[in-house]
Amino acid sequence: MQSRSFLETRFARRLLVLGVAAMVVFAALGAQLVRLAVVEHADHRSVAERRLDRVSFLPTHRGRIVDRHGRVLAEDRPAWDVALEYDFIGGAWAVRQARRAAREELGASRWSELSAAARGEAIERHLPIAEARGEWVVRNVCALCDIDRSEFEARLDGIRRRVALRAATVWDRQRELERSRHVDGDERFVPRPIREQMLSHVVAAAVPDVVAFELSRLADLEPGILDVRDSTRRVTPLMTLDVDLDRSTLPRALRTTRPIRLRLDGVADHIVGDLRDSVWPSDLRRRPFVDEASGELLDLGGYRPGLDHVGARGVEAAQEGLLRGSRGMVRTRLDSGETVRVEPEPGRDVQLTIDIELQAMVQGILDPRFGLMRTHAWQSPTDGEESAAPPRARDLLGAAVVIEVATGEILAAVSRPTIAEGLRLDERSRIEQLPFVNRPFEAPYPPGSIFKPLIFLGAVEAKALAADARIACRGHYLPENPQMLRCWIYRERTGFATHESRVGGPLDITEAIARSCNIYFYTAAARLGPARLVPWLRKLGIGAPLDTGLLVPSSDDGRAPTGEHGGFLPDPAKLGSTEAALIGIGQGPVAWTPVMAANAFATIARGGLRRDATIVRGHGERRAAREAKADLAIAPAALRPALRGLRDVVSAEHGTATSIRYEDGSREPIIDQPGLVVWGKTGTVQTGSDPDHAWFVGLVGTREGAGASGGGHDGAPLYAIAVIVEHGRSGGRTAGPIFNQIVHALRRLGYLPAAEAAGPPARGPA
Repeated sequence: MQSRSFLETRFARRLLVLGVAAMVVFAALGAQLVRLAVVEHADHRSVAERRLDRVSFLPTHRGRIVDRHGRVLAEDRPAWDVALEYDFIGGAWAVRQARRAAREELGASRWSELSAAARGEAIERHLPIAEARGEWVVRNVCALCDIDRSEFEARLDGIRRRVALRAATVWDRQRELERSRHVDGDERFVPRPIREQMLSHVVAAAVPDVVAFELSRLADLEPGILDVRDSTRRVTPLMTLDVDLDRSTLPRALRTTRPIRLRLDGVADHIVGDLRDSVWPSDLRRRPFVDEASGELLDLGGYRPGLDHVGARGVEAAQEGLLRGSRGMVRTRLDSGETVRVEPEPGRDVQLTIDIELQAMVQGILDPRFGLMRTHAWQSPTDGEESAAPPRARDLLGAAVVIEVATGEILAAVSRPTIAEGLRLDERSRIEQLPFVNRPFEAPYPPGSIFKPLIFLGAVEAKALAADARIACRGHYLPENPQMLRCWIYRERTGFATHESRVGGPLDITEAIARSCNIYFYTAAARLGPARLVPWLRKLGIGAPLDTGLLVPSSDDGRAPTGEHGGFLPDPAKLGSTEAALIGIGQGPVAWTPVMAANAFATIARGGLRRDATIVRGHGERRAAREAKADLAIAPAALRPALRGLRDVVSAEHGTATSIRYEDGSREPIIDQPGLVVWGKTGTVQTGSDPDHAWFVGLVGTREGAGASGGGHDGAPLYAIAVIVEHGRSGGRTAGPIFNQIVHALRRLGYLPAAEAAGPPARGPA
């Protein structure tokens, strides 16, 4: 029998097959090792590094908001937040507790012998007990934090939705990454818990100390559910103030020697603003906390959904970048114990230009309880003015702004009603009164006759009108149509009077402003023409927000800018001659805000020097560095007679704001400011079937010296004040007395020389 070689034996063949199989296995393992150690080394190292790191974040605090004198309007104070672990919110805590109880009941050896189904049955028996313990904790949290149970459940649902959405986003990106690397990427991908699933989530913010201590005890009794953590709460200590107002200088019908004390809610709340606890997608895109795909930390000052507060309106929103701080971090290596600490950076303080005491006094003046923001018989227009019928008794809405001429700083800007007052209104009243609109900055109104001096100055600057031009007022501008573009006194009840007949000839600009002659300014606007009229108004700051410090820029999700309105200007190419003439008296397709009105008059007082209004200290300088704005350089030959006209408005017998005339025929001055110089302009704005809006915008200063206005012996304007009263009917008799009381407030607080007698200052609640 011939012997076979070893390689021909069955054993050898089997051995060869096993060897080849082993080589294939080792080759596959080697390839996997190369993939893990070389190709995907960076990714796996990153994951491993993160698992070796224990990270905790250190809280920061938001910057303060203070007034021009450093008084705190908003600040963070220490507080406690109550958070629930996500394991509890998602239900994993109860299952884990039931599993632990079942294992302890059966013992470790018996537990290891059970099948998966038997273990599940054991867990199910203990699950109701664990759920009852969790329910007991929830009931205590709701009771101690004064949260309605339905509201509490809604908060938990919101957390679950946010985390689920975040997890789906991260897992989708990780799955796509696996697919790009491997054909079987879907099978390889295993979702890992994301950061938000391993954190606690706030369900009650800024709870009192006594509540926090009680909940801390509760957390010790049931570990793994509650996290009572250090936090802060935003407080506004001067939002409620008591103010004492002198009533001895009010119009006769309201005058009394006894001051009135008013408790005011929401002082400067439109300006200071507030925070929202919802983080919007645009916030996350603007400043993300972590990378959406990898979960890597990007910015300690970034936003975290459900964990951060964001400025919602006012200065809190507009100055979010300055006010917001950056949290700190402690990173500890589990393998080495090495600790790296990054200290938190607090937000920067923001100083406003407003004087909170003056703000409160102006708010008190605009309060109907003071009397001037209610309708009265003596407010009804007379002669040929609009709406001569007796007014219907009602409280009035409106706004007032005070600007320091030399600096452009806003000392006060009041909107009535305040946000705090609006929160007490029913839904219908909120729709009617729009309490959440910051009227000085966000509400555009037609200017009415307060526009007239600006139209004249623009016409002279463009050489469309001589500074000493005289224009005849024959009652209507269009010779062939006496029913259109009429003067306000050309009416049946005045016998179709004209200013020319009253003056005895054509009017110069001083007389035209004092008498508020429409024909003069129809003519000036028409000569200026659409091509020059609209650019002139744009130079005055109309058509774009002034950016005083309250402007919140547009976001990448389509939200328009908020906080300040730019007003309305027409396209000069589409502006007809009739509409251009209407703009001459502040009607037609044009509108501006009260702060724009005060700012324009402050610009006049500086002789045309542009120094746009600001409400945030330092914001004007930052804005000026970004934008170059040409001065208007108003000619003194035009400015002097215009200012004389504004003086005559309040002091000459024929001025539109000289006196209040009562039903018995008696009169008394609207402006009573001995030792001061006042320039002013009244305006009424037609609003259809409703009573006219009432404007009064003016300047006040001392008799000493001459400012940039070149006022000479008339003195130097120091402050510009704009008052708008919605449906107030008469600019002189409704808005004028409010202007007068604001000047008295400036005197009381030392901004102007004191009158002989002054009332007590405003003060906070006892």
